[in-house]
Amino acid sequence: MKDFARLLAGLPHAPTDAAKTALLRDYFAQAGDPARGTGLGLLTGAIAPARVRPALLAGIAATRIDPVLFGLSRDFVGDLAETVALAWPEPPPHATAPTLPETVALLRDSAKTDLPATVAGLLDRLDVDGRLALLKSILGGMRAGVSARLVKSALAAHGRKDAGEIEEIWPGLAPPYASLFAWLDGSGPKPAVDAASSFRPMMRARPLDPADLVRMDPAAWRAQWAGEGQRVQLAAAGGRARLWTLDGDEIGPAHPAFATADFDAVLDGTLKGSLRVHDLLAANGEDLRALPFDARRRHLETWFGNGADPRFELAQPVPFADWADLKALRARDAAGLWLKRADGRYPDGEFLEWKRDPHRIDAVLVYAQRGKGARGAFYSEFTFACRQDDRFVPVARVSAEGSDAELKRLDKFVRDNTVDRHGPVRVVTPRLVCELEFAGVKRSARHKAGIVLHEAQIARVRWDRPADEAGRIERLQAMVEA
Repeated sequence: MKDFARLLAGLPHAPTDAAKTALLRDYFAQAGDPARGTGLGLLTGAIAPARVRPALLAGIAATRIDPVLFGLSRDFVGDLAETVALAWPEPPPHATAPTLPETVALLRDSAKTDLPATVAGLLDRLDVDGRLALLKSILGGMRAGVSARLVKSALAAHGRKDAGEIEEIWPGLAPPYASLFAWLDGSGPKPAVDAASSFRPMMRARPLDPADLVRMDPAAWRAQWAGEGQRVQLAAAGGRARLWTLDGDEIGPAHPAFATADFDAVLDGTLKGSLRVHDLLAANGEDLRALPFDARRRHLETWFGNGADPRFELAQPVPFADWADLKALRARDAAGLWLKRADGRYPDGEFLEWKRDPHRIDAVLVYAQRGKGARGAFYSEFTFACRQDDRFVPVARVSAEGSDAELKRLDKFVRDNTVDRHGPVRVVTPRLVCELEFAGVKRSARHKAGIVLHEAQIARVRWDRPADEAGRIERLQAMVEA
């Protein structure tokens, strides 16, 4: 448990992906089996221990911590897990800390009525880092600051393997990953998986720097509308289909309409209702990834021409003469354009994302919540509103970024201007204006305004701007209509 607790304590504060990868490699090298496989399962979500609601944890804390001290500590620290971990009494000298596999097993096998006693018993045996690791696990959301892809890259680095090999076999593996670590350590063969419907590492787009267009030959590139929706891969064979995210997480159970298939192919596309297919990776047992994009496109058009499934639509190319021509076309789609090299192989060919220039509007801060992870002490989750008649109506929820100094200033504003509270949410006097940058506007029945900003973020804080000069809902509604 100590190794995993040390890993969780270090990851949120590691400044770069390289630093996080180094921490993960150290953990895989030192933790031993089955502890490292259990930790890997927790980090990637493959292991989901018994979930404890915040109210239940607060009740557990009341059995060991003075309620006044707990209330004051929680208000100061902000994060419930950190508060309990810090304020819980230290274990007696003779206490033996549980191992990570033992901890997961105790939580898994505990009846619902026995769960509070199980959690309290584990907390009694752990030091502060161990307690925090336990509580992060059972409250849901590890908040370790690592993606599944970064973890897989760290595994590849640990075993000196290609990251693509890890991605391809990952869906066929399960905790505690004994066969995986045996292969990575050189003491066992590469784990075998069902190749026909397994995940293939996907081509990833990087943002286009418009300055690079000067050196790029338009004739060497192909354009497509990016379109809205989730980027996915559909792998089908033998009447069965499996749906994967960009990071190789299987999401087929959430989309049962794609569970069956009467074709043999691997498709790269975006999912929104139907599947818009952009690329063909394999068909009828033939791997097409080594072919250039233009050749794969011909195979894809032939595949659709032979009677594709009605659940799919073919992503159409965007013809253009030069970059000026394409720039003018780009404004027609909220998600912008994708550019792929005509001779690019999959997944290593050049793939660029040319987003439409963002929209901007001034909005007023109306609600605030504490952030997560390392910044849990700051109020940094904000709801912004625009003017409608004589009131402010929420249109976006934004996680503030920026320096600690700027977050401290925003946090102080929230504390000094709170007029009401609803659980963890503070209601703030509507007078701080921020310029929001957003990709587009969507209709939303869940929001009072009937609309919500898409991919909104704070461009700058307008400390000197009065709230009555904030943007109006009518402008956003006109954007939706347009």
